[in-house]
Amino acid sequence: MNSAEAKAYLKKIGEYERRIRQIDHEIGLVVVDNALPSVNMDGERVQTSRGKGAVESAAIRIMELTEKFEAQKQRCQARRMMIVDEIWSMKNDTYKTLLYSRYAEGKRFEKIADEMGYSHNYILKLHGKALIAFGMVMEGERRGRPS
Repeated sequence: MNSAEAKAYLKKIGEYERRIRQIDHEIGLVVVDNALPSVNMDGERVQTSRGKGAVESAAIRIMELTEKFEAQKQRCQARRMMIVDEIWSMKNDTYKTLLYSRYAEGKRFEKIADEMGYSHNYILKLHGKALIAFGMVMEGERRGRPS
């Protein structure tokens, strides 16, 4: 795995985090869309379209959709954690801290440089080396996995 492939792979952490937030939003929408009755205002009478069976049906629908979204969320969380674990499997603590700060925490290079006590330019060079090292770790893991 070259450094560009390593970088693309590490960026998936952010993609999974965004998807988790989207799923949480979708769960909220499911609850709102299915819990509120439809209102029909005909002249002076107000009618709701929810009888006892409709409420039970809506509750079942909310549970089914919520379970589906929660399963998706758990898959995203597991994949995100797998990538984070791969970062932490690296031997070089500086590389681990840099890659974790950048990809799992989403920090900018300037902030990382400040926190780690390095110049911005040095962090950029170190990032390139860390990506190469991460790619080598991933290649080693791939070779060690059964086909």
